[in-house]
Amino acid sequence: MITHPVLKRRDQVLVVEDDIESCELLETVLHEAGYSIDVAHNGPEALAVAARRRPDVVLSDLQMPGFDGLELTRRMHVTDPELPVVLTTGLRDTKDIVTAAEGYGVVTCLKKPMNLDELLWTLEEALAISRQRGRGVQRRAPQRS
Repeated sequence: MITHPVLKRRDQVLVVEDDIESCELLETVLHEAGYSIDVAHNGPEALAVAARRRPDVVLSDLQMPGFDGLELTRRMHVTDPELPVVLTTGLRDTKDIVTAAEGYGVVTCLKKPMNLDELLWTLEEALAISRQRGRGVQRRAPQRS
């Protein structure tokens, strides 16, 4: 039986996280949830990965060496203005961060440690935005329990 190649494709998430353990956890959780994952450990690496393989959504740490998640978001916005981004941070107050980055595709900023169910729902919301903009593929949202 031949399947349509577009229907076989999974949503592509670019995870940008400088902490190796956090990155491995995110990679495992997202892979088990059915996403296709690319990983970068800093902003310049993320730009290179995104140039090779266009993500449907970016999940990026805010504080990283090189340049931070806000600068990464600004740079990605230049080449892909419709790309949705979810930032993560250990900082307590994220309101100013989201306000500063709204014009660059940032959907929200999740506080660490993250609730994994909230992370998955947030990614689905970001992917819904992506699909509304004509990007990505159709997926069913996970069922809340």
